[in-house]
Amino acid sequence: MEKLINMGTQSRSLSKKLTHEFRKYILNGDWPVNEMIQTEQELCQAYSVSRLTIRNVLTQLVHEGLLERKSGKGTWVRDFQKSKGRWSAEEHSQYFAYPGLINTEIIGVEELLAQSSSVTTGLFEEDEVIAKIKLVRSFKQTPVTINSFYFREALAKSVLEKYDPETNIFFYQVLEKLTGCMVVEIRERMKATLASGEIASRLNVVSGHPLLEIRRDLYDQEGRIMQVNHSYLNSDLQEVQIVRTKTANGAY
Repeated sequence: MEKLINMGTQSRSLSKKLTHEFRKYILNGDWPVNEMIQTEQELCQAYSVSRLTIRNVLTQLVHEGLLERKSGKGTWVRDFQKSKGRWSAEEHSQYFAYPGLINTEIIGVEELLAQSSSVTTGLFEEDEVIAKIKLVRSFKQTPVTINSFYFREALAKSVLEKYDPETNIFFYQVLEKLTGCMVVEIRERMKATLASGEIASRLNVVSGHPLLEIRRDLYDQEGRIMQVNHSYLNSDLQEVQIVRTKTANGAY
């Protein structure tokens, strides 16, 4: 009985590992959208696993909306960016401020312990080293937002190398490709606040100017925090549009 339990545990662990690996192939584009992937038999041979294991892995990715299968035809990568399920890459909230004319300037990168910041305490492990990237986005020459992005320090170098502000790529999209995990939940808080100190200086407004402060916590499919955003928006220059999308279980 103990041997059977151990075999079952090993099988689940292998399935989870392959699911993560295949998911990363899809998100990285190694398995291109709308193209067929290898057959079950070919995958079995390539990874030296049983057909049942491969079938379970592919079934999970179909459930997540990343793959599509048709009996007798094969399996191919779905255009998951357009998926209406919980794996939709669309944000729950979007911010529009003339995106074609926005310039991004990274003004600071630092390492810190999660517990040392009120923004990240309780989200990451207390003694976990995280990276903080601070940037300013401007409409032409007028600053619109000042943002701080927090995520695991081990990924910071790779994220910065792949981040391209000219194409308006968000940090979380880079994280998705690097880790093979996707953002499936965004917890957001907004409140009115007043500019002061560095915030007022960076946004080129007088102290006491009204701003919109936004906290966004982004979680992956395992319920782990992937990224935290802390932003101040010059509400005079920015239109905010809230988009609420139902998740797979029907909840908002």
